[in-house]
Amino acid sequence: MLTFFLLKFFHTLSQECPTYTCSELDPMICMTWKSTSFTFNSNGCPTNYVCSLTKAMIAYSLSPDIGSYSCESVTTYTTATGYSYCGQDLAYRKSLKTGSFPKQCTSQGFSDSACMLEDGTIVECKCGFDSSLYCKPNPNSEVFSNFWSSCSSNDDIVPAKFYEYYKTYYDYYVEYKTSLSCTTLLFKEFSVISGKVPASTGIANAFRMVGIGILAWGL
Repeated sequence: MLTFFLLKFFHTLSQECPTYTCSELDPMICMTWKSTSFTFNSNGCPTNYVCSLTKAMIAYSLSPDIGSYSCESVTTYTTATGYSYCGQDLAYRKSLKTGSFPKQCTSQGFSDSACMLEDGTIVECKCGFDSSLYCKPNPNSEVFSNFWSSCSSNDDIVPAKFYEYYKTYYDYYVEYKTSLSCTTLLFKEFSVISGKVPASTGIANAFRMVGIGILAWGL
């Protein structure tokens, strides 16, 4: 379902990307939109309130012609705890055939040769917040090699915060790399990515815990 919302939020029926701007909005409004023009609150949310890019995409998908998404109390969200399963142990460090991430492309979807990897597969070309198109790295890209290296060193079980960091980074890589001046601090997902990478060690006791969080990376 998240993939559907990502496509709907950032892609149009043409090859043109939506437009994104920062502007002052009512204090409790995170984002407004009209068709494919989006405005983000340049003042951010009030103290103890936050925006979620994931929820913003869902709000847009339910009313794509015109609408708004409001800031929410920080108590709505919980911090990842415990441990998570890494998921399928892929061969990582897959590089682009030419260039490196972030790399611009010209045709939305999975057919742009600019996004071809060394093994011949093509990753997605999608819109960024600067209204340009970029190749999105796959989970097994060299961009996330630290994640897979840590998983390999820790029997595929890592702290949930470490897992959440890289899962969020993967989900919103293009959006984060093309952040506007106001969006870096506006969305909680970007706050996770811009923060310090959580520790990947200290899991020796994980197997003695009851109910390890099995949250395999969605590949």
